[in-house]
Amino acid sequence: MGEQFVESAGEVFEGSFGYFALFEGDFALEPVLDSLGRDWRIAEFSHKPFPAGRATHGGIEGVMALQSAHGFTAAEVARIEISAPPLIVRLVGRPPRPDAGASYARLCLAWTVARVLQAGALDLADFRGHALADPATQELAHRVSLQSDGNADESVFRREA
Repeated sequence: MGEQFVESAGEVFEGSFGYFALFEGDFALEPVLDSLGRDWRIAEFSHKPFPAGRATHGGIEGVMALQSAHGFTAAEVARIEISAPPLIVRLVGRPPRPDAGASYARLCLAWTVARVLQAGALDLADFRGHALADPATQELAHRVSLQSDGNADESVFRREA
């Protein structure tokens, strides 16, 4: 038994129960090793600052920037109109619902924007229990509208500045 463990620990990546076999299936390690020191994979990653769908992030950041610049509170907001590419509207343009679960709320731009307006941030706790059905958040979320910016390219994820 001890000998099997040593063998397994020694093959944590390439062994029959190693990472590559369990998560990657077929793999070719040589190209990855050959690229070390030349291809910097960090450039292929992106930061996800909010625990909501990526398509909500532009609206969240825009509202945060406006609130920071002008110092208004959620109670002072009559309505919010967000214009975005059609793909964003399709992905996160769903209406807020008081019975929504965490998965639904993470992909509801109106709900995430309302929550950010109230708290100045978005946290994992915002997607649990009473936070999801909070009447004040629901009421504010119904004042958020999202419409297409008319971009003809249905695959555009964000507007270029």
